[in-house]
Parts: sequence; structure tokens; C-alpha cells
Amino acid sequence: MDQKSFDLLTDTLDIHYEVLDNIHQGRKIFKAAITLTNHCSVPLEPGPWAIYLCHIRLIEPKYLSKNSFAELTEYGVKFSHVNGSLFKLEPLESFKTLTNNDSVKIIFLAQYYSVAKTDVLPNWYMTYPDLIPRIIKCTADEDLNFVGQFNKPSQWKRYDYELADGKRRYDIYDPFTPKVRFERNLSAYSSNEEIKPVIPTPLQMVCSKTKCIYLREGNWVIYTKDLTLSKDAEYLSGKLQLKIVSQLPETKYIYLKLVPSVQLPPQNHPLISKEAYTLTVDCLEDVIEITASTSQGLFWGIQSLLSLYKDERIPEVKIVDAPRYEYRGLHVDVVRNFHGKQEMFKLIDSMIMYKMNKLHLHLTDDEGWRIEIPGLEEMTSVVMSQATHLYFDHPYEPDPEERGLYWAARFIDTEKVFKFIPDDLYANADYKLTGEPLSIDDIKTYEKKIVNLKVPENIIGIQGQLWSELVRTSEQLECMVFPRLIAMAERAWHKASWEDETDKCKRDAESTKDWASLAKTLGTKELSRLEQAHIAYHLVPPGARFLEDGRLEVNCTYPGLPIQYSIDNGETWTTQSNEPIHIPSNTKVLLQTSSTDRHRSSRQIELLSPNIS
Repeated sequence: MDQKSFDLLTDTLDIHYEVLDNIHQGRKIFKAAITLTNHCSVPLEPGPWAIYLCHIRLIEPKYLSKNSFAELTEYGVKFSHVNGSLFKLEPLESFKTLTNNDSVKIIFLAQYYSVAKTDVLPNWYMTYPDLIPRIIKCTADEDLNFVGQFNKPSQWKRYDYELADGKRRYDIYDPFTPKVRFERNLSAYSSNEEIKPVIPTPLQMVCSKTKCIYLREGNWVIYTKDLTLSKDAEYLSGKLQLKIVSQLPETKYIYLKLVPSVQLPPQNHPLISKEAYTLTVDCLEDVIEITASTSQGLFWGIQSLLSLYKDERIPEVKIVDAPRYEYRGLHVDVVRNFHGKQEMFKLIDSMIMYKMNKLHLHLTDDEGWRIEIPGLEEMTSVVMSQATHLYFDHPYEPDPEERGLYWAARFIDTEKVFKFIPDDLYANADYKLTGEPLSIDDIKTYEKKIVNLKVPENIIGIQGQLWSELVRTSEQLECMVFPRLIAMAERAWHKASWEDETDKCKRDAESTKDWASLAKTLGTKELSRLEQAHIAYHLVPPGARFLEDGRLEVNCTYPGLPIQYSIDNGETWTTQSNEPIHIPSNTKVLLQTSSTDRHRSSRQIELLSPNIS
């Protein structure tokens, strides 16, 4: 084998990976297949070649957990566990030579289960002694086109087994159908809740719907007499394209002002007063004033002003605001897959739009427990990770096409993040791992074990977690973080009234109304702001259902985003109006949610219109 022949082989070798069955042995083992097809004149013979692949589950655990290799003599190959998630596939002497268009399907077992396309990692590579290793071209695709479809329940379900007491555990999650997704979206459409002018929601706000200031009328300027605020003034000047002046004019100015303290209204929970601010937009006097006792608080006031700014206008408003928690963070793992400095800067710029103030960069995997160092006790403080609600490496839907892990919850959508109650962890218990809702009896059982929170001030904040095993690109990172981070920022800054409601039915009803308001705000305003910041946020496919007369109703998770349909297999797309769509009988319809700038779209879903005579 020479390098030229080897390069031809790796460029044309077709690899097809597919999950065959997750539940044939309950929950411990799944069955998968790797098909090798030779598409060139160079024969793939028994010899010293090897294919290296990363596989998140242990291959052939019966053997590789104890031995250095597992021989699959039926196919003439063996697997070896190199290290971590790296495995090697190589031929035995009995391997049957693959000439042009020949193939071999290698069926093997692996540990636990695999129910998502993104479980399969790209960039498999091939080696041959004395030759330069090459990535196998068909696997070098972030679209994972070499991975088969998950079309059967046994492929997308995780387990089916009996416990010792005879009870059955069966994974009831299925991918959302268009109709199921439509019904899940209805709450955001049926509610009359208005959009939120500012996210996170301020402590107190009175906002006019009719009065506003037009910043391009007259010569609006920015003024501050505090030298410590010069950077803040420059920041705001760059955002609004306004001049900074050294003398206070009579009118048409934005005044950045430090004051001894900000008077906050009484609350039933503590506030972080050092980050408090006020924002006043006075249309009568043509004056905007932001006050705070610290530059940190004043900067958050600037973010609220920018949130209100649209089409050169700012509504008349009076805001008094302060956060509930001092720690409002995001953890980003840059070890398992590296994400560069520019992406982190971009992420920081987007975090501050929503008053997030901590970026935790995970730089190394060290499983050792540190011994407390006198004077640095915080290094061994207890930290709780609420993985069922705040792990952004989990998918948005229980669909095999969605990126993410699923060990803590089968999916974590933006609504679930938004409804997290940090002061009452037990109130967040909603579903079993199987997908079954917790029953009243289940809740009564764990209520007996509840330990009440005695020192609420020990909770210093909230942090979302992004682990990067399956997050390799900037676009993937942004998709996994946004818009879930906005929902988390809301909970980190603002305590909603429904969080203290002890009646679960009432709490669910009130939180759903509040979610409807946020969902509309995302669809009509905030996602557009993310687009301006060049953030590739996640787009959820639309929901859809056919009416009795054959017309098609559609909706989306974030009302206001464009929904497009095609009846010519994607050749042309039409943006849906608010009315049901007339579709010819027996016609395949493709649907997708679009970004507001029409530059990106969600996964496509497919329906067949009914035969209406």
C-alpha cells in the first residue's frame, strides 16, 4: 500500500453507523452496526490497517472491560480499547477482502444505550504502517450524514426492564410529532400576557405604551461628571452613536450618575443593593437618567436602556431595579472540546445583555477533592448542580436528531429552565427518568424526606452548565446556550411571584402565563437582538395540525418567529401568515421555523395532507 492508494481509499471508503436496538437486553446493552463499503479500485485486504473511532459507550463491554481486545470472528475484525473513548477496529487474518463496491456489516454490542444521532462522534481516521494517517472523508462531516436514521421505538428508547419488585420501567419518551409540538406551543398563543419590555424583569417598572423619546430628534448627548463612569459612557456612546459632553446641557441628554444609595422597595427576599440602579426616561423634559451607587449597578441600567431601545426610540419609563442573586453565571467546558478566545468574548458580550456576571471556564478535568486551605475555604464550598434544569448540554426535545446528552433529563427546553425555582428544589421535581409524571403518591413519599431551607442567604446564585463532549463548533455552542441562558438569567435576577405559591396547580398556571410572556418576548424581540450579535441560537421546529377541512394550522415555541412551508420538496418556501394554510389533498408539506433575518432555519418536519374530496 502506497500513500496515493491509501489516500484514495480513505477518500472513498463509505462508513455507515446505525443503532439497531437499545432495549433487547433491558437497559445494559445496545446493539449497533458499522458497515464498511469500498468504493474504489484499491482493495481493502487483511493487513496492518486500522480504523480509529471515538465512541462514548464501551464497545463489547463483556470483553473490553477485562481484555485488551474483542474478536468478532464472524466478520473477521477485532475491537481494541485504546484509552478513554478511543477505540480501534482492525482486521483479523480471516477478514474477507473488500474490492470495489463490496461491503461488510459488523454488528456489535455496546454499553447502556444510544438514542441520539450526536452520540456518534465524527472524524474517524485510518492508519497504515509507514503512511500518513488520514481522516476517513465520509465521517468528517458535522452533519453526521454517515449515521443512520432512528426510525423505530427500539432505536430511540433507552430501556425496558423489570425491577426486583416486579415493577416495569419503560422509557415512554417519543420524538414530538408536529401535532404534539403544536399542542405544547398553544399556551404561548392562548395567553393574553404582554411581552416583557426588559429581560430580566425589573423589580419595579412603569412603561408607557404611547410616549417615547426619538434619539435622532435634536442633538442628544451623553453626560457624566464621574470619572469612574468614563468607560460606561464610552460603551453607551458606541451603542447609541451619541457624543459624550463635558457640560450638562439643558435638555436632550442621557445622564449617568453615581449616588450614595438607591432606595429599593421592601421585599420578602433579600436584594443585592450594590447592583441596584434606577432608569428614568422623561419625555416631557427630554431627559434620560441612570443612577446607581456603583459602576456595576449603573452598567446594568445601561443594559436596560439598550433593551428598551428600538428603531431609534425609547419609551417613557421609570425603573427601580436590583438582582435577587449576586452570582449569575455560566459554566463553559473548554477541555473536552476547545472553544477559542473570540468565541468567549462573544459569549461574554451576549451574557451582559441579560445581566449575567460570572463566566466559569472549565479548564481541566481533575477529579481529586481539594483539602481545605486556611483562608481559602471557598475552594471547598459545596456547589449543587441542578442538572435536570440547568444543564445546557442536554437536548431541547426528546428527538434523536437533537444534539445533547440525556442522563439527567431526556430533554431540557427553554420553558423548563424558565420555570426552575431555586429557593425550593423539591418543587422542581416533575418527571421520572422514564418520562412518567410524578404522581401525588410519589410526591407524598419524597415530601417526608424534605429538608427545608433554613438559611436562604446561603444560596448565592445560579449557574448554567455547558459541558462540551458533543459541542465542537461555535455554532453548536451558541445553539446549546441560547435562548436557554435568557430564561436562566430571568430566574437569576428576578424572583417571580409564582415561585412562592405552594399550591402546585396554581403555581403551574401562573408560571405558564409568565412563560407565555417570555416566549412572546423572545419571538418578537430578544432573538432578533441575538441575531444582531451574530449568535446562532437554537431554532425549534414548528408545530402543526390539520383541521377537518384540510387546512393546516402551524405555530412555534416563540410566537413571532417566521414559519415557512414548502409543497415542492423545498425548492421554494412561503412564509406563513396568521391564517391556516390551504394545502392540496395528498400533498407532502415541509415546514421549518426561520430566524427573523431569514438566514437560518430549524430542522425540517414533514407532513402529508389528508385526502379531502
